[in-house]
Amino acid sequence: MYTRILVPTDGSKLAEEAARAAINLAKKLDASVVGFYAMLSYDASTYETVVMSPGWVPQEAFEKAQKHRAQKYLAALEKMAVEAGIPYESQTLTAQSAALAIVDAAKDKGCDLIFMGSHGLGALAQVFLGSVTTKVLSLCSLPVLVHRHGDFAFRDSGKR
Repeated sequence: MYTRILVPTDGSKLAEEAARAAINLAKKLDASVVGFYAMLSYDASTYETVVMSPGWVPQEAFEKAQKHRAQKYLAALEKMAVEAGIPYESQTLTAQSAALAIVDAAKDKGCDLIFMGSHGLGALAQVFLGSVTTKVLSLCSLPVLVHRHGDFAFRDSGKR
């Protein structure tokens, strides 16, 4: 089935929850995990859902903060994988788009599945804010498993 799973993280609680689920899946499949963090380039016009002007933060400070976050978030993934006895490696890429970086990393690392969380934004919020998960789904030819937080579980509306 799947032998090499890319697990992107943004450091959020949802990404951590998705990483735990991905590692559990990897253990059951006897697969390896590639932890991934997308470092946005200094001249990127958006950072997550906040529009930023590159002049607000000096480039050196911005890049140092990105590297620090990458190390912190990927160390947490590595700890989970090591504790589960799963082969693990990590990668970071600097890009204009987190979604493009995720797709590129999956290809570069020979992954056969991307396992990522979704914040469960509604359709209107996705129009205005976008969704990295939605963008990955539209850009990628690999299977993408989307982990949803329990708060967003299916609720029966009573309509049949």
